[in-house]
Amino acid sequence: MIRIVRADGSAERALLDTLRARSGEVDKQVTAAVTEIIEAVRDCGDEAVRAFTMRFDGACPDTFEAVSYTHLRAHETGRNLVCRLLLEKKKKQKKYNAYLIQTCTENND
Repeated sequence: MIRIVRADGSAERALLDTLRARSGEVDKQVTAAVTEIIEAVRDCGDEAVRAFTMRFDGACPDTFEAVSYTHLRAHETGRNLVCRLLLEKKKKQKKYNAYLIQTCTENND
């Protein structure tokens, strides 16, 4: 339930002081947690990523695939349209690359 604070000059000051104190503590905790994760990934690489993925998601994929910054940003768009377009482009590129490899192999035989 939302607490109602009557603006009498001192009550809201007390509330703001409490919120400021609490937010400073939360910021320190968040900073410490993020620093721990960054250092672990820097030191241990994929093994740290796997450990944190298991810790936060409860599961871990067998492999990781790097994606571009554009791909990550695409997930922020409405209905992920850009992401779908990028994935389609990637699929077409993979098919074309496979075709080139097959053609070159056949020509060399």
